[in-house]
Amino acid sequence: MEAKYVLGVDGGNTKTHYFLYDMGGKFVDSVKGGTCSHEALSDSYAGTCRELSARLTELFSRNKTRAEEIGYAVFGLAGADFDDQKRELSVIVSRLGFRNFLVENDGFLGLKAGSCSGCGICCINGTGTVTVGINDRGERLQIGGLGGVSTDRAGAGYFAERGVAVIYNMLFRCGEKTQLKDLFYREFDIHDDQEFVFRAIQVLKEKEGVFRLNKMMEEAEEAGDGPVKAILADSGKELAKTVSGCAARLHMEGEIEVVLAGSVWVKGKFETLNKTFSKSLAQTESRRYVFTKLKQPPVTGAVIWALEEFQKMRSGSYAEVRREEILHDEALIKIAY
Repeated sequence: MEAKYVLGVDGGNTKTHYFLYDMGGKFVDSVKGGTCSHEALSDSYAGTCRELSARLTELFSRNKTRAEEIGYAVFGLAGADFDDQKRELSVIVSRLGFRNFLVENDGFLGLKAGSCSGCGICCINGTGTVTVGINDRGERLQIGGLGGVSTDRAGAGYFAERGVAVIYNMLFRCGEKTQLKDLFYREFDIHDDQEFVFRAIQVLKEKEGVFRLNKMMEEAEEAGDGPVKAILADSGKELAKTVSGCAARLHMEGEIEVVLAGSVWVKGKFETLNKTFSKSLAQTESRRYVFTKLKQPPVTGAVIWALEEFQKMRSGSYAEVRREEILHDEALIKIAY
């Protein structure tokens, strides 16, 4: 059956974007749905299959097409971290009728969307953290973000946890004084130290609470708060080690593009984190890192990747795609965001 379209899917832990393009790289249609992550759904992989099937049926029926007419599809999915997970997810995609497709961690989409060449490293620092890389030979690597295993802990949730910890240390463990204590007590109307303990546990369970805590930490950092700056400096150093390790494992040399993605990097104002991260990487002699904050929706990276893979499949090599037009189409950015 003749290939008519390519498909890009960005499946995160809260929402999923499905973008359909024709073979010339022109936008056709899109659908937005909830998470399709097997780690976020109560029925795991069965839920992933159900969610993908429902949203793709909606997209395809509206455009009078089906999976067999998709020349290539790229699924960037949260929870596609290890080989066994990617195999299970690939089985699901195959059952949905796709023949030519790629299943990868959604972190790679930020690299494809944010770098000039489609190669380099993407360091994600949002709700959580992970680092991915693609070298000029197309080899891919995903590392970090494994908590105590990799020690490169970051993300809004982690910072909120560390923030309440420094308050607790100040109150009950003879820790260094922190301005976060007064900020937290005022923000959540706390009048008693024991009440703080109860409220802190609740705040860490709430997305809005985590966001508010991060904003308080920004305010404390700006005022020169030592414990908060120490948290951010430590995280910056650890993230730099992961980026450097990713570059080394992929044998990258010379100038390397580093795309910074996720809410903490893109929307946050942690000056200590940014400075420590970039300074630590600048100490690497054989490599020079060039930093870019991701502005484009990651799903556009999935579309570009699908077009590249289709052309490679047909001709044996990558050909030029409408990369710039896709990345900078304001209408598509509005759709995704």
